[in-house]
Amino acid sequence: MKTFDPLIKKIVKHCYPDYKGRKFYILYDDEVDTNFNANWGGGTKTYYKFCRLDNGNIFDIPDFAPWNRPKDGKTAIPQGAVCVTHSFFQGHECGCTVIFPKNQEIGKHS
Repeated sequence: MKTFDPLIKKIVKHCYPDYKGRKFYILYDDEVDTNFNANWGGGTKTYYKFCRLDNGNIFDIPDFAPWNRPKDGKTAIPQGAVCVTHSFFQGHECGCTVIFPKNQEIGKHS
């Protein structure tokens, strides 16, 4: 879902300070599928970062090689954190998405 919430923009800018785009999205899911576009292929890639909402610490999801990925490719979003993605499709920048665990809401962290 596309959003104009200033908190989402602030989280994205914290994780990707060089991001100059205007596409901000929000999703709710308890895990992230790192098998999807995790490696460059035809100019397509998604970068993943976790950001803790209480202290702003950022940490990367392990960048698994295609032959060394977890079986289902899914990584749970840690408690108290969100996943922030930056996506490219065929060389075109597609925006950033903040993924909150399903039991969290935006207003609880502002």
